[in-house]
Amino acid sequence: MRCIQFIALSLIIAGCDAFSTRTPETPDENSQVLEPATTAEVLLSNFIESIQTQNTNAYSQCFEPSSASYRFTPASDAESVLGTVFQTWTVQQELAWFDRWVNESELGFSPVLSIATDELTIGGTQSAVLESEYQFVTGSTSVSNTDTVAGTMYLTLSSSTDGLWYITEWRDENTVIERSSWSMLKGALSN
Repeated sequence: MRCIQFIALSLIIAGCDAFSTRTPETPDENSQVLEPATTAEVLLSNFIESIQTQNTNAYSQCFEPSSASYRFTPASDAESVLGTVFQTWTVQQELAWFDRWVNESELGFSPVLSIATDELTIGGTQSAVLESEYQFVTGSTSVSNTDTVAGTMYLTLSSSTDGLWYITEWRDENTVIERSSWSMLKGALSN
């Protein structure tokens, strides 16, 4: 009887390819893990990388999740058109526009974020500020007939009690007349 059970079990195992290797799955691009933002420079690098790879998880890690003190000040072009959208802008709204942008983007599209400088003005051991012109090729025509937004960004980066750095304030300015600002993109994708 044991011999019959052994033969039956052997046939079952052989028939289901239990010991054969399977074709590996392609990695999920959003599973990329970035270095913990233990310095302002690493946070800035992670921020740019999260946008260029459309990594929603990495983007969310650039903002302190429980922070009620996060503040976004839109550029004047967006404030005049979408002012009420930004009156109570929170981290959750920041993440929602980004998620919507990622989901709206064409498969295989590679966004490009160019910043004029990545030099930070350090304000002691707890904060730093980035002031830089930007150009962001978004792949989205939600704002106008172009997929590029441009302007000047002012990011305040702050160290938290957990030892990590987060973006705590973002001020946008429309300094390139022929382009919409990043604020316009955020506002258009916030609904």
